Amino acid sequence: GVRAAGADSCDANWFTAGSGDLASPAGRPSFSAPAPAVLGYDASIFDFCTQQDVSGGGGGGGGSWQADLVARCVGANLNALRVLRGWNMCLNFRWLVCAARGKLPGQALRPELVFATRPGDLQVLRAYQRREGRGCIGGPCESHYSPEHIFFAEVCALSALCANGGELFSLPAGQRFECHFSAGGFEALVDQLTGRTKVAGSPPPPSPPPPPPPPLRLPGRFLPGSLRDRVGTVGACSVLSCSGVWARLAGGASCGQRVAAAVREQLSLADACDRTARLFPTECGRCDGAPPSPPPPAPPPPTRAVHSSRPPLPLPSPPPPASPPPPPPP
Repeated sequence: GVRAAGADSCDANWFTAGSGDLASPAGRPSFSAPAPAVLGYDASIFDFCTQQDVSGGGGGGGGSWQADLVARCVGANLNALRVLRGWNMCLNFRWLVCAARGKLPGQALRPELVFATRPGDLQVLRAYQRREGRGCIGGPCESHYSPEHIFFAEVCALSALCANGGELFSLPAGQRFECHFSAGGFEALVDQLTGRTKVAGSPPPPSPPPPPPPPLRLPGRFLPGSLRDRVGTVGACSVLSCSGVWARLAGGASCGQRVAAAVREQLSLADACDRTARLFPTECGRCDGAPPSPPPPAPPPPTRAVHSSRPPLPLPSPPPPASPPPPPPP
């Protein structure tokens, strides 16, 4: 995996695109001096190695452009990644980590790198607008990455792997850069590449939808099983043992089925029982025959005062007191 790049797996032939002994995985380049790693666009690496070639051979790749580049870079004491068969981004990352740690063959434990293309000259839009190089990897350039894209990825990775990675973007072309390898930066980069940590600026993952409520089943013709343990004397509902109430039909359905339907409407059990008893007080009342508590009486309608222009009628006078009866005769 990606984390294997941090292991001691750097002693390999990274020039198998060359000719002769270098074409074999067992081959190793013959440098005459410590050889820093060289990075950049393919054409820039070819020109830079040609300018730095001290062997005087001027190539010697046997007609192959890749083999000629290998010969020129080896003659310039520069480590370039030239693996054609079996190349992938994981292998490219492994080579880059080895270079940043100074462990490529010929580096002599000096974590030095040199850039044929200045990192400070990189333009992000260029990665989308043009593809420089000799063929894209694995297919047509309209749908596959080119070697130019690889250099973008290498610079981004080095800025995380090297504690002094910020200096990369101010380097002049051809100047050597010594990477201060950061173990913490390597671990953080590996976690990002493997998806173990969220890259800064990426949107949070969507929250999972809430689980659906458990279905209510009607065993037999009474309450669902999930309500059996919850029903006691609740609100206007009677206990479950009063099967006559639960099984009693009320408008085409039993009282128990109506309570279960109300619970499905997100009512509490007490509210469901109370509503059922109010809608069907005769059929679904309490077991002991007591009807559900009646709703509070509605307030009386307000009275309006009647205004009239006529004067009020006078109250009738009280009748005169009755005369006392005459005295009896003597």
